[in-house]
Amino acid sequence: GQGDRTLQGRLNLEIGSLARVPGRDSKVHLDGNLSVAGRGIIDLLHDLHRRKKDGELYLYNYPDQESAVAYLDEGRLVHVVTGELEGLNALAELLKWTDGSYRFSPDIYSSSTSIDMPLECAISDAINKPWDRRGTDGH
Repeated sequence: GQGDRTLQGRLNLEIGSLARVPGRDSKVHLDGNLSVAGRGIIDLLHDLHRRKKDGELYLYNYPDQESAVAYLDEGRLVHVVTGELEGLNALAELLKWTDGSYRFSPDIYSSSTSIDMPLECAISDAINKPWDRRGTDGH
């Protein structure tokens, strides 16, 4: 009857609007929690690196209520900022975070470059911090 036609019309409208939702292709925003299933920041960076992503990774640390931003260019980590820190110092701080959330927004680029090395080297240096020990312990 009459009621069926309006319901069908409403359904068609909803399906039509779904089809027009922007960003339903490769421009999808990724978001989630860092502590879920052991998904840490290193895993997340490796994943974005493998997929050669361009964009901005916004991270939020629940316990300390701190935020950080990392920029990727074709999957390469090029800039990291948190608080007063940037580059490898910021990455080192970030790698200590275990509980928080992240949001990746594609196609947002950084005008600065604070990291200019392969991802593995950047992570290794951020963990080991060779610059902290230089000349301080005699080794």
